[in-house]
Amino acid sequence: MLSTLLVNNSNQIDEFFQKEVYNIYTTNKNTYELQYLKNKIDGEKKLYKYFILNTSERAGISRSSSTILVSDIKNIPFTKKNIINNLSEIQRIILEDSINYLDDFFRLGENSIIHKIPSSEELDQFAKYYLMVLNSVYKTYKAAEPIQTSSNIIFPFYWGNKSKIPKKVNNEFERHLNHLLQKNYPEANLRFIRVMRIYDENVIYLIKPKQLRYWLRSVAIRDADETFAFLVNQEYNV
Repeated sequence: MLSTLLVNNSNQIDEFFQKEVYNIYTTNKNTYELQYLKNKIDGEKKLYKYFILNTSERAGISRSSSTILVSDIKNIPFTKKNIINNLSEIQRIILEDSINYLDDFFRLGENSIIHKIPSSEELDQFAKYYLMVLNSVYKTYKAAEPIQTSSNIIFPFYWGNKSKIPKKVNNEFERHLNHLLQKNYPEANLRFIRVMRIYDENVIYLIKPKQLRYWLRSVAIRDADETFAFLVNQEYNV
């Protein structure tokens, strides 16, 4: 359909693309396809924004999700199906997190919201979706209270007895933990940050920095998938 349309660039401001406007018009008086295209964009704007964020050659490089290319629009897979209304819960979470946080990171960098300390509600949401995926097979895992240090969060998940899970950690433990998770190379202006999963009998400890980017719902889904793969490989039977 887009092959019959002409796409021109203008320097106006539009609420959808924020920085640039792309005018799409037909070369004849038949406006049916244009109206159809407008309705598709209005109805599935989030889906198309997600697609562009993840496929554009320019998004992120210019520190903005709004500076896109004409080719990005031409590459959008317009279909007659209403995809946005048929997404699963997990697909919708991945879509929403990408739009809400990746877009923000492209624009604001280190000042974006994903670098803030996660709230208790956000940690609860992380636990909810981590367990939703993991318990789709194992059924019995539960979340214990997360242990927060000055720079990290230790989130235990367990089955059976949780009496062995500590309530807090001391300063020496945190010092060793930071040594394991962080590695700085000042001469090269590099910093490596690791995340850890510790499997201790009936407890899984997720240990990650105290930033929202590590505790999003979409990250919980990925973490649960990786945990499941590990348990299968180790032939756990819980």
